[in-house]
Amino acid sequence: GTPNIFSAGLNLKEIFKFETMDEAEYFLDEFTKFWFRLYTTRLATVAAVNGHATAGGCALALAFDYRIMSEGTGKPYVIGLNESKLGFVYPTWLLQVYKDLLGNRQADLHGQLSTLFPTDAAFKAGLIDEIATDENILSAAHKRMNEFLSITDHSRHACKFTFREDAVNRANKSRKTGDENRKLFCQLMIDPANKAMLKQDNELCIEILK
Repeated sequence: GTPNIFSAGLNLKEIFKFETMDEAEYFLDEFTKFWFRLYTTRLATVAAVNGHATAGGCALALAFDYRIMSEGTGKPYVIGLNESKLGFVYPTWLLQVYKDLLGNRQADLHGQLSTLFPTDAAFKAGLIDEIATDENILSAAHKRMNEFLSITDHSRHACKFTFREDAVNRANKSRKTGDENRKLFCQLMIDPANKAMLKQDNELCIEILK
């Protein structure tokens, strides 16, 4: 991977190969299933975000129970959903989870603006739970994990799933009945003009993050 990048999101080289709605819809369904398996797992999960986490990389971090992010050396690391800036739309379920963390107004504003939060701002906004240095982020993650593991497993998971059940139900409904964001997301994945714009914008974003 690229140094200083936790994850910059989906593998666009693979997405650029999609030519039909069936391919795009299959991909989105599989990604959604994967994300919710992580979001609802009985296991305790702690993300050690040791670099920039943008777009799908931020979405990945949001699936964890606890997020620790390092400050970065020199240029601060950033995290956020910036799909709007890349010419995509957000899956409805992802915006709902973003809203659960940031609150309705802030998720609305920063989702539209594709805001990438430096570590300090991400902590203040509630997007991450703890700040660490590059050197101690893993030890901080282990410490928090041990706290999770000290709780009776069935009690901890019952609490976790109670708070996340609404998000799961919304995603299942979207997969079964479809919604406008889901359809548009898939259409954009196969649109040649959007692919060209996405390729250019993504290369620019990677250069900025380096």
